[in-house]
Amino acid sequence: MNYQESQLILEEIKKAKRILINLHRGPDPDSYGSAFALYYFVISLNKKAEVVVSSDSELSDFLSSLEDSYIINFVDYSKLNFNNYDLFISPDSGSWQQIVNNNLVKIPDIPIIVIDHHPTNEKFGKLNFIEAKASSCSEMIYKLFQDWNFDINSKVAKILLTGIVADTGAFSFSDNAETLRIAANLIDLGASKTEIITKMFRNKKFETLKYWGQCFDLLEFDQENMFVWLATPFEIESKYKINDSNFSTMFANIVDGTNFGVVMSEDEPKSLKISFRSRNNFDVSKIAEDLGGGGHKAAAGAKVDGLDFNEAVEKVLTVCRKYAKKN
Repeated sequence: MNYQESQLILEEIKKAKRILINLHRGPDPDSYGSAFALYYFVISLNKKAEVVVSSDSELSDFLSSLEDSYIINFVDYSKLNFNNYDLFISPDSGSWQQIVNNNLVKIPDIPIIVIDHHPTNEKFGKLNFIEAKASSCSEMIYKLFQDWNFDINSKVAKILLTGIVADTGAFSFSDNAETLRIAANLIDLGASKTEIITKMFRNKKFETLKYWGQCFDLLEFDQENMFVWLATPFEIESKYKINDSNFSTMFANIVDGTNFGVVMSEDEPKSLKISFRSRNNFDVSKIAEDLGGGGHKAAAGAKVDGLDFNEAVEKVLTVCRKYAKKN
C-alpha cells in the first residue's frame, strides 16, 4: 500500500453515483493528466463523471490537441448546481479560487476530495490528501491506482506520463528515482516519452518563435540579485495571443550566474500572471507565497490583479529582491 489515504478515497468514490472532476483555471498538463486519469477510473466503475473547467479558461494548443479534450465542459461555477453531484474530486488545485476564480462562489455542501502535491494547498475538502514530495499530481494518481489494483491501459498511461513530464520539466527538476521508475512503468504500459516531449516542447508554431523573440528583447538581468526577469504587457500578449509558450520552463532557469528566473505576462489588463523557475536549489515557492500564489521549490506561480502593468511588475520585483537578498 502506497498511501494510507487510498482506501478512504476509494470508499468515497464507490459511494457516489455522479462525480464532478475539475481542471484548475488555466489548466496545465498535470491538471489535465490527473483529472482525466481519475475520469477513466471512475467510469470504469460504471459511475457517471464530468470533467469541468472554469469558463474563463483557455486550453493551450498542446492540451487542445489531445484526444480527450472534447470531453471537457467549460462551466460558469456561479451557475453550476453542485447538488446534482454526489462527489467533487479536485486534483492538482491548490485552492478553491484556483478552481472557480470567483469570490462569490462558495465551497459547496457536497463531499470534496482534494488530491494535490502542492505544499501550499489550502485543504478546502472533506478529505485532503496532500503529498508534497510527489513530482506531480499525476504521479500520485498512479500510486493510488496501484493501491486500487486498477489496470492502467495505454491511454491512461499516456495521460499520466504527460502530467509527469510536464511537472518535472521533462525530468530536469529533480533526480527522484521513484519518479523515473514510474515513468518507465508507464512506458512499458504503452506511453511514449519521446512523443510527449516532442509535442509538448518541440512542436511550436512560427508565431510562438516570433513571440519568443520579443521576450528575449525584453529579458532583463538583475546581476546584483542574481535573477533574470521578463515582463510582457497586454499589448504584446494580445498581439501574439500565445496562451502557452513554455518560455518560463525552457528559458527562465538556464542563465549562468542566476539563482532563479521570473516571467510575468499581462494576459488581461491589470491581471499579471507570474511564473518562477529555480536554479541552484533556490526556493521560489517562498516568493510565490508572498505574492498570494504557491507551488514548489523549483517551480511556482502567482497572480497580481488590480494594478497597472508597471506597478504590478514593480511589486513582483520588490518581493523577488527581498528573497534574493535573504538567500
